[in-house]
Amino acid sequence: MLAISPNYTRDRTVYAVLSGTGLMRSTDGGQTWQAANSGLFYEDVALSDLALSPSFAEDKTLYALLTASRSEGIPRLYRSTDRGDNWKVLEEAIPISALALIPDGDLLLGTVDGRIHRLRAERLVWENLTVELGDLDVYN
Repeated sequence: MLAISPNYTRDRTVYAVLSGTGLMRSTDGGQTWQAANSGLFYEDVALSDLALSPSFAEDKTLYALLTASRSEGIPRLYRSTDRGDNWKVLEEAIPISALALIPDGDLLLGTVDGRIHRLRAERLVWENLTVELGDLDVYN
């Protein structure tokens, strides 16, 4: 999994999630890499997703969705507000299958059981946006 800064032409920042290694960051377009794992549970990553804030240059915020084999397939959603130097778990009980950042910086989450949630990034408030759609699975 790779993610590129929305401000790449200026900051040349790239992130990569590697199984058994965790999250790596490059600030020189991929020439060199440093670990960006403090606070992440990353061993035996089975599924991952990574999203950078549309305002990454200003707010330095990114989200990581990691599912580890030993966590029985339950994903953990993490957030960093310092370019990935430190991470905090935001959610580890919802069966998240997809995430997307919207232009205002809020996060949309899809779940394997068809629910849609919005995380209000500034206040860390969750909203359930699910409408009655019947049997629906949400994937990337």
